[in-house]
Amino acid sequence: MPLLQKTSLAVALTLMACLCAQGASDTVSSYRLKAAFLLNFCRFVEWPAGAFASDEEPLRICIAGKDPSGGELERVADGKIVNGRPVQIRTIAGWANIPSCHLVFVPASVIRRQSEWAATPATLGVLTVGEAVGFADRGGMINFVVTDGHVRFEINPIAAERGRLKVSSKLLQLAARVGD
Repeated sequence: MPLLQKTSLAVALTLMACLCAQGASDTVSSYRLKAAFLLNFCRFVEWPAGAFASDEEPLRICIAGKDPSGGELERVADGKIVNGRPVQIRTIAGWANIPSCHLVFVPASVIRRQSEWAATPATLGVLTVGEAVGFADRGGMINFVVTDGHVRFEINPIAAERGRLKVSSKLLQLAARVGD
């Protein structure tokens, strides 16, 4: 691995470790923290061949339903480049729009349809990230959890593998829980 990649990996992991140590005392700071996590998740996931139509295609992070963060994800992602791709944030109203995304964030507010959002067809190659209890257990790939007032995340590597995504071992090491 080239020195620049090693340095970037070290900086990103340090940022994630620092973010894990911060509390989630209010909604805005909680979503700001989650937005930073989402961007960093993208740095440590490898999408399948064909997931991007071209080298210039942006990395699309989609929010299922209404954005509960009040635009925090857009503010955090503004002008960011992840793995050489500009980041684009959009909201999607329904499951049919998932194929246009690379990562779908499923807020707790769409809990009544969480299973639909969590278990995307494996052929899509879309990273699913949720924030409600049991999201990873129902087929979601990454789920935010709050433990002792701190935002952490759990990973379902089997769901990611089914989605043809490769999750970095570095990211797996930072997870609060790894399981299916």
